[in-house]
This record gives sequence, C-alpha cells and structure tokens, in this order.
Amino acid sequence: MVAVWYKQLFTNGAPEEAKMIFDGIIEQISELMVDPFGKYLVQKLLQKCDGQQMMHIICEITKLPGQLIQVACDMHGSFVVRKMINRINTPAEAYMIVSSLSPGAVTLMMDAHGSYLAQRCLEKLSPQNKKFLLDAAIKYCFGLARGCHSCRILNLCIDNANEDQRDELLYNITSRSSALDLSRHQYGNYVIQHILGLKVMWATDNILDQLEGHNGYLSMQQCSSNVVEKCIKAAQQPRRLKIIQDLINYPKLHHLLHDMYGNYVIQTALRQCENDTLCAALIGAIEEHAASLRKNVYGKRILSTIRCLKC
Repeated sequence: MVAVWYKQLFTNGAPEEAKMIFDGIIEQISELMVDPFGKYLVQKLLQKCDGQQMMHIICEITKLPGQLIQVACDMHGSFVVRKMINRINTPAEAYMIVSSLSPGAVTLMMDAHGSYLAQRCLEKLSPQNKKFLLDAAIKYCFGLARGCHSCRILNLCIDNANEDQRDELLYNITSRSSALDLSRHQYGNYVIQHILGLKVMWATDNILDQLEGHNGYLSMQQCSSNVVEKCIKAAQQPRRLKIIQDLINYPKLHHLLHDMYGNYVIQTALRQCENDTLCAALIGAIEEHAASLRKNVYGKRILSTIRCLKC
C-alpha cells in the first residue's frame, strides 16, 4: 500500500516531492518492477519522468548482466518493461535496452511472460533494434517452432522481417526434414500452417516435397491433419492433384475415411479437386466403402459432402 501512496504523491505532489520519491526508490527500481503493487509506481514514473530520469532508470535496470531479462520474464516485470519499450524516445535509450536484452533473446521468446515483451519489441522497435530477435529466430528457428509460446513469436518474426531475413527464416524452417517433423508437432504445426498461408511458392513446395508420400498417415493425426488440409488449399493445381492422388493410393484409406481427423482432409480434397477425372477417382474410391461409411459418424459427413458436390 506504500507503493500506492507514493504513486499518488508522485502524480499530485509538488515537483520537489516527485524528485525526492524518484531519488529515494531508483536503486530499488528492479525490485519494484516485479512487485504486484510496486509495478504501478514504476509505470507512473515512466509516464512522468523526464529524459534524464528515463536514462537513469534504464542504467539502473541494465547495470547487471541478465537483470533485465529476469525482470522481463516475471509476470509483473514484463508488464512494466513493455511500457518502457513504448516510452523509448532516443537512440541511446533503445541501444541500452536492446544491448541488455540481446543475450537472452531465445529465453524471452520461449518464456510465458517474456514472449509478450518480444512481441512488443517486434511491433515497436526499428528494424535495426529488433534485429537481435530476428537473428535469434533465424539461428534457433527449429527449437523456437516447437515451443508453446515461441511458436507464436516465430510467426511474428516472419511477419516483421525484411525480405532477406524472411527468406532465410523460411528456408531454415522448410529445408531438410524440418517441415515434416514440425507438421506433426503440437506447436510446430502452427508455424508450418502460417508459412503455407504466406503463399511463398518455393517455401510451399519445400513443405509439399517433404510431406509427399506421408499425407495419408499425417491426415489421421490431430496436428498434422490441419497441415495437410492447408497444403491442399495452398498448393498450385498440379501439386494439389498429387496430394489427392497420394490420399487415393493410401493403403489404409478405409481407416482414413472413418477417422475423426482424416474425414476433414477428405472433405477438403473433394471440395478443392478441380480435375474431373481425379475427382471421379476419389469419389469412386470412397464409394467402395459406402456401406461402412453410412454407419460411421465421420463417414456420413464425407458422403454428405459428395451428395452436395453432385447436386
């Protein structure tokens, strides 16, 4: 409650009283930032302080290596540091904060609270000042794509990168076997879906190349089934037809048609197939299992989609 009283005094008191409060708490500023009540006082300081005081605050919270990272990964501290990012007015302020955050870029992106600061940096900082996050994303993209919080930040890095940075990110994520592994991952699949949505055809083709021959069993997994659906929608017609042919030739098509995830992939394939011959082949392959599909809740959905297409 003392912090609340100080906040009121700092807001409504005389200038000399505000200065006295500032001088009295500046050495404990880091502790106040992570305090559930103290954070509101620091927020008020950031709103009211002049340029010299702002620099004094930044110097205090960055004087120890890793100190700002620790504050930024705290539930209360993250809130205050985000306010500080909004308040940056000079290159010197930006340089000091970025220099202190840079060694812990990956830690920030993977942390529940730090990830929100990483997002704020991507949104508010200049291209040069947010480069530390993009460099970390390029280097550690596979691990970040598999993180609960960092997968979202990785997608934001892709969106906020310049063309060269974006291409390097997309190449690292979609090269070798990364795309196949991430498609099956509970968080990585969101990154692959995001890339498919960008409609960068060379990156899409890299993903399609890796998933080729695997689309059948991927369609029966919760995470990767969404990726296969996205592939069908994002691929150009020749590649889309190849995916559909992959599904028709899948040895366990019977299981795929009755599957709680696979049925959605089949429905998408039916709606997206623009080749009459292949569409007829797909429908024919499905109708071979019509008797059992009529007795299955997921199979009924596929048969209903076929009826709609024939109308």
